[in-house]
Amino acid sequence: MKYGKIILSVICLICIFVFCYIATTGKIFTLDELPLNFMSVFLGAIVTAVLTVFLLSGQSSVEEIKERNVIVFKKKSKIFEEFIDRLYNILFKKYIDINTYINIKSYFYTKLILYLKKKSQKEIINYLEKMAECVGIDLDDRNISNNRLNKHYYQFREYIFSIIIILIDDLGLGSKIDIKKLNDMEKKNFLDLSYQILLEEIDNLFVKKDKDFFERACFIYYDNVPFVYIQIKGIYNYDGGAIEIGPFFNNNQGNQELLIFRLLAPRGNPLTESYASCVNDSIEYKYVNFFNNDYNENYNQIKFFYNIPNIEWLITNGFKTDDFYKKDIHQFGFDDNTYKQYVGIYENLCKTIAAYTFCYFSTLTTYKDNLPIKRLCEKFGEVTEEEITYYLASKQGIELNVEGELM
Repeated sequence: MKYGKIILSVICLICIFVFCYIATTGKIFTLDELPLNFMSVFLGAIVTAVLTVFLLSGQSSVEEIKERNVIVFKKKSKIFEEFIDRLYNILFKKYIDINTYINIKSYFYTKLILYLKKKSQKEIINYLEKMAECVGIDLDDRNISNNRLNKHYYQFREYIFSIIIILIDDLGLGSKIDIKKLNDMEKKNFLDLSYQILLEEIDNLFVKKDKDFFERACFIYYDNVPFVYIQIKGIYNYDGGAIEIGPFFNNNQGNQELLIFRLLAPRGNPLTESYASCVNDSIEYKYVNFFNNDYNENYNQIKFFYNIPNIEWLITNGFKTDDFYKKDIHQFGFDDNTYKQYVGIYENLCKTIAAYTFCYFSTLTTYKDNLPIKRLCEKFGEVTEEEITYYLASKQGIELNVEGELM
């Protein structure tokens, strides 16, 4: 390195002498002009060097500020994202308790506020104060009217989305959240998806657990009113009856009936008479009588939500009972009327209906001999087609021989 500097200095001196020699012999400069031109070049080099140092220094400062701003923005974005995630978790649960509220405020004052503009700080503090009115209000609180709960849900969601809008604006992202469009989208989703959610929840509990015993759930109609219908195959894949849940009213039909659970006995089965009651003269409509049915005056149906099913059984079988809707349900259907009454909780209602149905089917017993309902459906399914043929013939006063032919 030392010898390299000496060689570089020698080369520079040689270049200077060569330049001076060419300048004088070539009459580019005279000897009198040469020192002045050297001084001009020297001063120009000094000015250039000073300007270069100044510009580089300024550029370095700008890059440092830019790098620092990038770091701050990344940190700010991460904190904002964490706060928004917490708000969405509260919105998803549709409930905020006092500890969650305190944690949200603590996060705001210890982390978020450091990165907020003064205007954003004031606006968010205002909404956090309003959110305090929503603390502890549960959407299935029996002591609060549905109208008040719906109003609470709309306000609760509006406060949360308003805070999110402020955070987005403070970040300068430019995008906006239209709360009205969100409300319209949720309503459309309810009308389009709620009946599918109910069928899917029921299929998850019945069909997926025992696909050889149950058909997939579907809707059937009695007098244009829909009921959920689950066909039971029986132990030999023969008709073992069917579960019916409903009615799910549509188009504001005005009927105040609660949802009911009932078990339809298979048609023409010789066992049905001893276990089922005939609703009318038709052999097609026979429902199984339940044992000790305190839920309703009719022994062949249970009205949902007058009493909660066996809680211990639900917990033992993995159901989270805290998520259940524990109030009476009137006119639960798939229309605007139901949406207005149960906005924000229709998914919980569908899950609750499915869970209660599964519990009733698994725990209820027959009125006649205290036989488990599931075992009765297996017995229905064990009856052969030949036995049904002889049974139907005898009901009509027809005698058949051993081969099933008229005598």
